[in-house]
Amino acid sequence: MRLTHRIFLLLAALVMSAASVSAQNNPPPSQAAPPSAAATPADDDEVERVSVHVVSVPVSVTDRDGRFVPDLKESDFLVSENGRDQSIAYFASVEQPFTVMLLLDTSGSTSLRLQDIQSAAIAFVNQLRPQDRVLPIAFDNDAVALLPGWASDRAVLTQAIRSARTGMIMEDKDREVRVGKDGKKVVFQHVNTRLYDAFYKSADTLRHVKGRKALILFTDGIDNSSRLATRASTLALAEELDALIYVIQFTRYGNYAPRREPGPGNLGSPVARPVTGPSVNETRQTPAQMAAAGVSPPSPTRASPVGGGSASVLSSRPMRPFEQRHPKVLEVERYLEGLSERTGGRFFVADDMSKIESAFAAIADELRRMYSIGYRPDPLARAGERREVKVKVKRERVAVRARKNYVFKPR
Repeated sequence: MRLTHRIFLLLAALVMSAASVSAQNNPPPSQAAPPSAAATPADDDEVERVSVHVVSVPVSVTDRDGRFVPDLKESDFLVSENGRDQSIAYFASVEQPFTVMLLLDTSGSTSLRLQDIQSAAIAFVNQLRPQDRVLPIAFDNDAVALLPGWASDRAVLTQAIRSARTGMIMEDKDREVRVGKDGKKVVFQHVNTRLYDAFYKSADTLRHVKGRKALILFTDGIDNSSRLATRASTLALAEELDALIYVIQFTRYGNYAPRREPGPGNLGSPVARPVTGPSVNETRQTPAQMAAAGVSPPSPTRASPVGGGSASVLSSRPMRPFEQRHPKVLEVERYLEGLSERTGGRFFVADDMSKIESAFAAIADELRRMYSIGYRPDPLARAGERREVKVKVKRERVAVRARKNYVFKPR
C-alpha cells in the first residue's frame, strides 16, 4: 500500500509539471507576443528589413515644358522588370527626406573658379528641405569628407563647403622645388585627380544609408591616378548603388580654360600649382597644345535643354558635330552621362558659372519633387543578376525618368 501511494504521488507531480511547461510555451491569445514589425512594413526603414528584397525606384514625371506633374496616384504607374509586370508594394509622394552626398572636384582644373563653385554648391544646399541631410566631400589627390557625418544645419554645411581647397592632402612626392630666372625658389604642388577612387569611396559610404538618397558629382571627368577603381568598375558600381546619381561636368571651353604648364600634354598629366610666388615658365596652352592634350580649343557654343528638364537649364556644346570632337573628350562625356543614366539621374554640361548655378538649382528642385515606388521582384533576382526596369505613367504628354536597370547585391 505504501509503495502504491508513493507511485501515485510521483505520477501526479509529473502531470502537474508537464501542464506548467505547456502553459509557459503556449500562452493564451491575449498574452501572445506581437507580430514582427518586418511583417507589416510602415515606412522605408521597415521595408528594408523584410525577408524578400524590395526594389526602390525614385521617379520623376514632368510635362513637355519640364514642369513637375504633382497629382499622380499609385494607380497611374506601371512597373515592369525584364518585360514582366510587377505589383507595386508601396508608393510615396515627394515629401520623404533625401540623403545627399555632394562630391566636389577640387583639382587644379577647378582652382581658378573654386570660390564660385562653392557658392553654387551652398546655394544648392540652401534649396533643400530642412530634413534633408548632406555630406560634402572634396577630392583631388584623395577624397576628403568636409564633415565628420551627415548634416542638415545650413550654417554648418556652408562653413564646411567653404573649407574645401585644392590639394588638401599632399604627399612629399607631389611637391617640386624649382629655381626661377631671378634665382628664387618656387615650390610647386602637383595636384592629381583621383575621380574613380573618390566615387568608389563615396558609393561605399552611401550604400549603407537607408531611405532615398542621391550622389551629386561636380567634375570635369578626368582621372589621372586612381588606384582603387577604374572607369569600368565605377559604372558597374553605379548599377549596384540604389541611389540617384547627378553629374555636373564643367568644361574647359571659353573662359573656363585653366592655366597649365606646357608639357607632354595628355588628359592625365598632373596640374602644377605654385604655392608661393608666380609660376615659372607657365603659359596658356595654344590650340595645338590643347589638341595634343585631347581638349578642344574654345569655340562658339549653342545652348540646348538637357535631360527633358526645364529649358532654363542649359547644356553648352561646341557647334562642331558631336562626332567630330576629340575622341578623348567624347569618351569622358559618355562616361559621366553613363553614371547618371544608369540610375535615373541627370547629366549637365556647363562652361560658365550661370550654367553651373542653373544645374545645381535644377537638381535641388527635382529632389524636392519626386515619387518613390517599391516592388518585390517576381521572380526573385539572384545575387549579381542584372535586371531591366521600366516605369510608365497612364497619362499623355509627360516624360518619365527612372533608373533603367539594377544589379541585385544582397545586403
